[in-house]
Amino acid sequence: MKKIKRKGEPFLRKKGEELSRDIPKVESSCSIHDSCGGCSYLEISYENELILKGQVLAELWKDNVAFEVPVWEPVVPSPNEFRHRSKLSLQLKRMRDGSVVLGTSPFGSKEVIPFSRCPVVMEGVETVVPEVLEGLKGRNLEGIKRACIVIRESQDKKVDWGGLGRGSLNRSVEESQVYSHAGMEVRYDLKGFFQSNLSILPKLFEELMNSLGVDEHCTFVDLYGGVGLFSIMVGHKAKSILMIEENPDSLEFAHYNREINTMAKMKILRGRVEDHLETFRAGDGRWVAVIDPPRAGMTSEVRQTLLEASQFEKLAYLSCNPETQLRDVKELCASGKWKVIKLLPFDFFPKSYHIESLAILERVENFS
Repeated sequence: MKKIKRKGEPFLRKKGEELSRDIPKVESSCSIHDSCGGCSYLEISYENELILKGQVLAELWKDNVAFEVPVWEPVVPSPNEFRHRSKLSLQLKRMRDGSVVLGTSPFGSKEVIPFSRCPVVMEGVETVVPEVLEGLKGRNLEGIKRACIVIRESQDKKVDWGGLGRGSLNRSVEESQVYSHAGMEVRYDLKGFFQSNLSILPKLFEELMNSLGVDEHCTFVDLYGGVGLFSIMVGHKAKSILMIEENPDSLEFAHYNREINTMAKMKILRGRVEDHLETFRAGDGRWVAVIDPPRAGMTSEVRQTLLEASQFEKLAYLSCNPETQLRDVKELCASGKWKVIKLLPFDFFPKSYHIESLAILERVENFS
């Protein structure tokens, strides 16, 4: 059995580049994609891109899984092949002559490629870049060599940016961006984490509700809750909601989002997931959970608790890093207490090698 490589380029990038060599090429929609480093698949059709990403995930699991798992389902496509990214992070570099360059950095490089246009970001994000650059030129940049500038466009086309100076990404709830779906809304700012592809979110919400069987008899658990997106959009049909988040900025928005959606049944716990493991061990009834951790995945303490806490019936593990997701799922299933019942990728990042992978796990009856 092959070992998962942890150093250097990610498995998804390396394997994707290897498999894409034999795929017929199409004309790229970007003149600088070779040097930019942001997109991997501008020269293959979207149909072939989806097939390729499915193959890469299948190979990762085939080479590293010794237990039985279902076949990966076809990748759920993004409704928008282009113009799907609502967030753009650009590198500001102040040159020795005092001039300013604003652009992207290739993978593993400190070089900054001046931004011209980008076919994968939402139109408002692309349009505002020259304005941002002009605004930066008017600032006092003495002592600043580099900075990260964040530009974000919300569902209602509101464009905001920041990143120069302490607190420049912070926004009050009145100034924040809004995502709405099915009569509910969630607010977020430039600083906290929020999904970048807004167009594919409704497909994900539907899949999570159906796969977990969220209803008025269960407790919905959101282990890395952020601003409360899944708690509100997926967990609203549950009897009760338990959300955990450690980031103070995200917590402020989570509390606000709970209030504006009148989610009195939503309990928000402050801190790391590891700080609240006793809450899991003391739980009863039927629990279902969404797990959307950072790229590092879950810690061994969290995995062990999910093995011990028998009230958990189903887990929906969503990950932007299939390698750490696989590590975590392997440990849960090796115990015999959990089994994978569905594997489904979502293409949150068309034209990039990145992919969001969803694994649905169900507790084995003998251990309930």
